[in-house]
Amino acid sequence: LLGQNVNSYCDADANATIVDGQQYLASGFVNVVKRKNSGIRFAELLQRLSSINSNVRIRFTSPHPKDFPDEVLFQMNYYFFFEFYNQAQSGSNEVLRRMHRGYTVEAYMNLVEKIKDKIPGVTLTSDFISGFCGETDEDHEQSVQLIKNVQYSYCYTFVYSMRERTKAHRRYCDDVPMDVKKARSQQLQSEFRKGALALNKTFIGKTLTVLVEKESKRSSGFWMGRSDGNLKIIFPKGSVNCFDSSSSSSVHRRNSKIGDFVAVDITDASSEVLKGFATRIATSQPVSHCVHRPSLQLLVMDYYCGRLHVPLKIFSLAILLLATVIFVIIRDGRELFFAEPKLTFVENGGEPRQLEKLILLFISVGQPELRFTTGRQNCGLDYDCIASNDKRLFPLSSAVIFELRDVRLSSIFLPKRDDQMFIFYSREAPPQLFAPTLGVGNFFDHSVTYLPISWLHCPYGMVKKKKKKKKGNSGEESIATSLVQPNRTRLAFWIASKCSSHSGREWLVHRLAQYVPIDTYGACGTLPLARAAFDHDRQRSLAKLYKFRIVFENTVCRNYMTERFFEALIDGSVPVVLRRADYESIAPEHSFIAADDFRSAKQLADYLNYLDKNSEQYAKYFHWTRLYSVELVRSCVCKLCLAIKEKSGTRTRDFNNTNNNFYQWWNEENDCQYDFASRFV
Repeated sequence: LLGQNVNSYCDADANATIVDGQQYLASGFVNVVKRKNSGIRFAELLQRLSSINSNVRIRFTSPHPKDFPDEVLFQMNYYFFFEFYNQAQSGSNEVLRRMHRGYTVEAYMNLVEKIKDKIPGVTLTSDFISGFCGETDEDHEQSVQLIKNVQYSYCYTFVYSMRERTKAHRRYCDDVPMDVKKARSQQLQSEFRKGALALNKTFIGKTLTVLVEKESKRSSGFWMGRSDGNLKIIFPKGSVNCFDSSSSSSVHRRNSKIGDFVAVDITDASSEVLKGFATRIATSQPVSHCVHRPSLQLLVMDYYCGRLHVPLKIFSLAILLLATVIFVIIRDGRELFFAEPKLTFVENGGEPRQLEKLILLFISVGQPELRFTTGRQNCGLDYDCIASNDKRLFPLSSAVIFELRDVRLSSIFLPKRDDQMFIFYSREAPPQLFAPTLGVGNFFDHSVTYLPISWLHCPYGMVKKKKKKKKGNSGEESIATSLVQPNRTRLAFWIASKCSSHSGREWLVHRLAQYVPIDTYGACGTLPLARAAFDHDRQRSLAKLYKFRIVFENTVCRNYMTERFFEALIDGSVPVVLRRADYESIAPEHSFIAADDFRSAKQLADYLNYLDKNSEQYAKYFHWTRLYSVELVRSCVCKLCLAIKEKSGTRTRDFNNTNNNFYQWWNEENDCQYDFASRFV
């Protein structure tokens, strides 16, 4: 819908009720043109239009700010308007007066705040005119300040040009030099882009509903679409999950197409566009839609839609929060506080006896990251060490092992003994874990992570020096022969299940594939791969076909090494990683290729092509096998058993550098870099 004064529309219906027209203006605005006071108002017209198809997106563009009364805002909120083109033209009251706009900057800002309050998540666009008659430097700075205060998602800036037969032509003089007009316009553009960039970055990590509009102008392999807030979004073409509306359990995949609404996970942002990856076909209705909700949810939805008074909002939130806290504590704590613990175990048919040491793992059964065996651990120790998921054993445990995802509100109230250790466990980097702040700072005693400075170092793999060094270079020749001929006829492959990564690795893989053949498997690729094939044993037959394996990390954090890196070394493919510094301290020399050794994806691709054609140079990446061996670390339970035995009874934490604050230590030591791979794209 387009029109400078569309809200001034009236259908001269004889049956319409005649009402005072002033109440249909936004507060603080006055009419600058005459209009009728009877007939169907724009808000009613909007409601009738929306009733034709509730899933259609309707945009109301180029209105005068006066045309946003509450009745129109209500209809816009009700029918999915998440972008407002709200003309400002100037941030100076004096300039607005000379323009005969009919409002002040204060009235405009009040309207902006009302729009943001009525429609959470709304985006605002506007236009500004530089160099209007008599505009001073102070007037211009006020426009700059307005742009900063509102934080528009987009702004149009125009250099003022005098038009004949206008009031400005009759009353004023075009006295601002053209070079000054252009300079002011450029400054307005610069300030808008700063705010737009900050605004767009807030969407990173979120999922937006996007309407696919057309193919991207820059690449035929990408779609361009727009979100509910009219933000431009670029994402790769490809198949996405599609849910059959006739069956809640029927899911298949199909290629996205123009006209589809798709859910896109946002991974990157600039001042103009967002970038991400489509995950599924979505409905056109955003999550915050307030129509046709079940009655039990009306209170919550009315709160989010801004229909409750502030005191009632606060009261409703307090009740919901209290109920949630009580539910979580009862749900997570009942097994600990009300269950009868198992006090004894029987060994080899002998007499029941109480255990000396016990590890209790607060982890769901079958967590793939943990890879431990419940029951007695065959660690070759002279004392008992048991791993268990049984929460009823909490009172008897020497140590309780948590991942961050296991630290819930109820965990803070656990009746911890003085001689009991709470240990943080993670082999994943911070961006891959839910990281709560409530109560976590002083919650843990020790850490078991991939960081070398952890209380217990537990990486995904280990490199060991062989006892005897092989003589001669026959090993090198045999390696070159076995790895290059005859089976490894393909260049590179990539397996991934997480498609929207913190590091932005998928963008680099996509760019590399433009220069060299890369077979991509799994949820993020073009080739199917059964879920069972993600197990290492199932991947070996696949790895034997390729010379290189892309093992770009889903996060780039200090000392974090992906499990796929060690698998590649074992399987005989040369791993290609993102950042060299994270591997140098552990990996054998000249055993891998790092993307950050190259200036661009093109340079990296050229080097892979060079090695592909030069068997002698390629074979040098396996000289390390004469001196070293590699093994995967499936579990650190035995190391943990020994450490607990030696440290049992102490409460000394290993977070000394941060005043025993685990949360601060965990984030500072990892020093994660967002979107690391984009520098090569």
